[in-house]
Amino acid sequence: MKFRTIVLFLLVVLILIFISAAIYMNHDLLKTSFHLPAGLEVDLDRILILVFFAGTLGAFLMYRSIRLDSNLTWRTSRHFVRALNHLYADRYPEALEEIEKAGKKSANNYDILMTMGVIYKRLERYEDAAAAFRKAFARKTTVQAFLKLLDVLPDSDSKPDGRELLKLAQKIRKESRITAYRALLDYLKKSEDWVRAVKVYWKGRKEDQKQFPESEGAEIRYELGKTRESEHILKELIEDFPDFTPAYVRYGELLRQKGKIKEMLAVMKQGFSRTHIVVFLQMIEDALLEQEDPEAAVEVLGQIVLNENHHVLARFYLGKLYYRLEMLEKAREIFEQLEGEVVYIPALTYYLARIYHRKGEYHTAIHYLEQMVRHAQLLDFHFHCSRCNTPLDKWTERCPQCGSINSVRMIFEELKPDSNPIFML
Repeated sequence: MKFRTIVLFLLVVLILIFISAAIYMNHDLLKTSFHLPAGLEVDLDRILILVFFAGTLGAFLMYRSIRLDSNLTWRTSRHFVRALNHLYADRYPEALEEIEKAGKKSANNYDILMTMGVIYKRLERYEDAAAAFRKAFARKTTVQAFLKLLDVLPDSDSKPDGRELLKLAQKIRKESRITAYRALLDYLKKSEDWVRAVKVYWKGRKEDQKQFPESEGAEIRYELGKTRESEHILKELIEDFPDFTPAYVRYGELLRQKGKIKEMLAVMKQGFSRTHIVVFLQMIEDALLEQEDPEAAVEVLGQIVLNENHHVLARFYLGKLYYRLEMLEKAREIFEQLEGEVVYIPALTYYLARIYHRKGEYHTAIHYLEQMVRHAQLLDFHFHCSRCNTPLDKWTERCPQCGSINSVRMIFEELKPDSNPIFML
């Protein structure tokens, strides 16, 4: 029996002896009757006995409440403090030994469980750390315990599904719940659980639109549509975010795989019209040449040139297609027109040099080859990430440096009367 329990028992016995002596010394007074409503009469001594037992029960319940809340005896506190000292000194095995001793004496204490989880994590015992943080969260539904749990789950063997984690986040107090949603969404994105990520995103956005911007919602919906190969999700995303290039590309790829070339061409035309990124023109050209229908490729690119008011990039791709189809004179006309309208277009001088070489006009071909050498670094289209400014050699749906989606933009410089360069985004 613990010392404090003995002290409490002796205290109760002393109180009973004192009350018994008082009752004996005031026996006649305690026989006085109390009149209660409804004509009831009760002796004073019985009322005092009931009050005593009610007080004893209340004191016991209060003691248990305080006991469960702190749950730290002086011996437990001693082990707990030692564990903290070892932890701060990076002596993790010694810290674990002390915290486990404290845990045996106070198994449900929140602070002990949290400290135990931290020590387990430092020892790379991630499964035990997750269990400790779960118990701590069950003891007190704090955002700190939830964040610690999310931190160790990626390295743990048993990972709860997104639904269970969302239920835990919803138990946290409202003023801290937005932090839990933000951390949970980041965890689900890393886990590629896009179905649950969509739900967490919308719950978080209802409470704080700044921490859950529209662009992030578009990214999550795109990943969900890509994972499920859902034309419906990608189509809705295009309608809501007309400049979201990856959605057009993925939607077009799905249509192409299903043999829906006509629908695919319509999506690619729409994508180029809204973003002016050359990946759409390349996809149109590749799809139609793969179908062994070069006439259709020429027709479609020609329509884009007309619909886009003779856009420079559309004309360049039309000229490049003419070159591939051995229609060298038409390719030359387009390329020479473009030569006076742009600072550069990748490989423009290369194609002109090849055309004149094949025509036997070697002097002109050499002239373009010299230009090509001077601008050797400009033989490809150049891209960069609009968020971190990382230069890239080709368009990708996600920046390899910062991970941002739909942030890769093409740098295209066109001559204007005011001589100011325009970057075609």
